[in-house]
Amino acid sequence: LPIKIIYFRNMKTLLLFIFPLSLLAQVLSPFGNNQHDSLEGSFVEDAEVYNGNLYLGGDFDLINGVSTGGFCKYDGTNTSSISFISASAFEKYNNVLAVAYRNGAGSSVGYWNDTVFQPSAFSNLPISYLKDLKSHNGDLYVTGNFSVNNQYYLLAKYNGTTWTYYGEVSLWRSGGLSLAIHNNMLHIGGFFDTIDGSHFGS
Repeated sequence: LPIKIIYFRNMKTLLLFIFPLSLLAQVLSPFGNNQHDSLEGSFVEDAEVYNGNLYLGGDFDLINGVSTGGFCKYDGTNTSSISFISASAFEKYNNVLAVAYRNGAGSSVGYWNDTVFQPSAFSNLPISYLKDLKSHNGDLYVTGNFSVNNQYYLLAKYNGTTWTYYGEVSLWRSGGLSLAIHNNMLHIGGFFDTIDGSHFGS
């Protein structure tokens, strides 16, 4: 299997896909030309393989003439719409596909179970901007920027019932952009100057 590194604008800097070359060519060809999307400046923010299909999220509404919205599925042959939202991140969690997406002034987390999209399955988050999701030790983590009781945080954890917030940052423009697991530890990359009162570089 070839390894392909693909750059998508306004997202986690690089995505790594491991696919047969023929499938890669089919998946990428719709995004090779802006004529496939009716929105100027459209982009893909994240992609995830779930139950054998490729899911794409971002700010777009049309792929190869198919009206898709910003959350769609590619099965190797056809592209189909899941929801007319702007999905920003995906993660497999407890046998479903968790989906972070923009919702009015902020963002929410829902899930897709290969049949139905539940837009608010993980309860409501406060005003927030969500950039990445990661499942770790049975919990679902999301990074971005969260406004809670006039404080700003860059990480939230969902334990199956409620959200807990971590990493207080000093500026509302600060926040996490990407999550990764290494040596059983959760790492956060983003744009921030202090976390919980201590100075950190981004």
